[in-house]
Amino acid sequence: MKRLVLILQLCLMNVVLCLPVRAETVNDEPAWMDRVRQGFSYQLRVVGYGMWTRIADSDRNPENRIMHLPNQTKALQLRPDLRLELNRLCLSLQPRAEIYRESWDQGAKAGEDEWRDETFVHQWLARWRCTDTLYVSYGRENLQWGPAYQTSLSNPFSEDNGKSNPEMEVAATDFARAVWVPSVSWSFSLIANTSRGRKEIADEDFKQTCALKVDYMGSADYGSVILTYREDALDEVSGFYGRTVSDALLVYTEGVLQHDPPGQYPLKVSSPLGVALAEKERSASDWIGSVITGVSYTLEWGPTLTLEYLYFGPGYDGQEAGTFYDLQARAADAFRRGTALAPLGYQALGAAADPGLRFLRRNYLMLQYVQTDIAGMLDLTLRCTQNLDDGSRRMGFISEWFIGDHLKVFAVGTLDDGSQRSEFGDIIDCQAMLGMMLIF
Repeated sequence: MKRLVLILQLCLMNVVLCLPVRAETVNDEPAWMDRVRQGFSYQLRVVGYGMWTRIADSDRNPENRIMHLPNQTKALQLRPDLRLELNRLCLSLQPRAEIYRESWDQGAKAGEDEWRDETFVHQWLARWRCTDTLYVSYGRENLQWGPAYQTSLSNPFSEDNGKSNPEMEVAATDFARAVWVPSVSWSFSLIANTSRGRKEIADEDFKQTCALKVDYMGSADYGSVILTYREDALDEVSGFYGRTVSDALLVYTEGVLQHDPPGQYPLKVSSPLGVALAEKERSASDWIGSVITGVSYTLEWGPTLTLEYLYFGPGYDGQEAGTFYDLQARAADAFRRGTALAPLGYQALGAAADPGLRFLRRNYLMLQYVQTDIAGMLDLTLRCTQNLDDGSRRMGFISEWFIGDHLKVFAVGTLDDGSQRSEFGDIIDCQAMLGMMLIF
């Protein structure tokens, strides 16, 4: 895999070295500046929002003293997007400046307010068109693909597809890419993830990853197959397929086979708590599968209904889930009592807060209602996700109101319903986000 990364970097270096060099003259400067002005474009978005969260007092996060989630967040963000196209070269840059005020009503920080600010580059890209069918690029990107809504199983680089809250930007990572497009129906991409970029991954946990992606686009269907290599071994096989059955009906599926999916599982150990979270030992022949199957139907009067079933293979089975919740209960009891076991309970609850699984259980059903361009200005999404294993559910809505060409008002809400021993409802009860975006 390191050789593959080196090859992609050498391709980009050779492209730069092969750029034609010519003497600049006074007469050439106006023509060159004209090309720059014609190829340059920009957009500035100013985003302000407030977010209110009611946090569940559960064994997983007792009195909010484990996760320290803010009850209120107010934010102002500047999101400029710059782009320059010159002949075969394309450059893009997305710097960001953000300021936040966070406040707490619960936990160790109750009554506190904190201000924080940050400037960074969200995405940047340098792409060179070698021929009419071959492109090479390097930069920080948020690569997204796949038709599913709950998550993107086929994407080995990002499980967050941004569809649960489109107003928030998904953290980008660094890629070297070579894309060959031999026809209108087929394309082949060689992708190397060279560093973690803005993703919240510890440097020691990051693994350089390479993928070969083959895409097909037909008149009524589309699909993709992705082969992913980590540490020079085939680690994941994924893909998706969709077909337009009629003008109103669309069916799709997305899936993955993983050799060693991330995640920690409850294992019985000889300790005061009796259980600890640890990675599973898997043999070379173990492959874990996950799949999403969905169907969308558009009614004559506008709205689209989508039904999606997810089977998540790495999730906990019934016995593992019971042991996981038993660990939470014992750790929370020790932590609340403040006994000599309190530090051990705090450590166990910290691990249980994020066991490294994109879903905790295995079977989910999602129903979604989407209607766009209501009265020429409003887009509305209503979504309900049911955990079929523990009975908990998450309901959400997304609304975007477009006022003229330069203003958008948005609202995003989530309501969780479940017991302490379930996935939805043991971290937050509800959350609401209200904001606006100015576009220039």
